[in-house]
Amino acid sequence: MTEVIMFDLYGVIARTQTDDAKHRLVDLAGVPGDSFWQAYWLCRPAYDAGQDGVACWATVAERLGISFPDVPALMQADLDSWCRVDDEMVSLVCELADQGRTLGLLFVDDNEANVLAAREAGMAAELFTSPAQVRAPALRD
Repeated sequence: MTEVIMFDLYGVIARTQTDDAKHRLVDLAGVPGDSFWQAYWLCRPAYDAGQDGVACWATVAERLGISFPDVPALMQADLDSWCRVDDEMVSLVCELADQGRTLGLLFVDDNEANVLAAREAGMAAELFTSPAQVRAPALRD
């Protein structure tokens, strides 16, 4: 059987949002942080599944009972907040690829619900904690 090592993108290869990036989104939205984040995360799955950005932000605004003054700025700040990569993880992915490993995106995930779903589907899945945690079993073969 061919071993495939799959990686989730956000939270594993790309880093999660910094506090500064989160504050920028809240400032642009012009609403209290707790309310904003509740609406943001309720709407996020549809956006991650391919919903148009303008439609997503309209749904967030609707949940908050407001209209956003600058949706393009919110969209850009949101994109920017997710665009930092973990250089150590990128190096690890390159290292595994150089060894001829078959790689993909989604098996090693920072979201426990995704890991459990992958396991229920019969996949070997690991909850991401660090590059070292991934490197040890991947390189021991």
